[in-house]
Amino acid sequence: MTGELSNCKECGCLFIAKHDNNLCFECNSEQQKKLSAVRQYLRNHPGQTAAEISEAMDLNLRFILDLIRQGTLVAS
Repeated sequence: MTGELSNCKECGCLFIAKHDNNLCFECNSEQQKKLSAVRQYLRNHPGQTAAEISEAMDLNLRFILDLIRQGTLVAS
């Protein structure tokens, strides 16, 4: 399987992009860890807003909003 050379949208390093992934392996792994932590936080603190999650977890609000826009994180 081949991909195209691309720059990671997070750290800027050059990597081979496969599918529609625009993050290098390291940044993608870090994003998955953060996503898992956010999901766990929401299990323990249901009904939190994106801003409250961002503040409580010391994460960038844009990261939380991007998860929502992508459909990765949905309100229940």
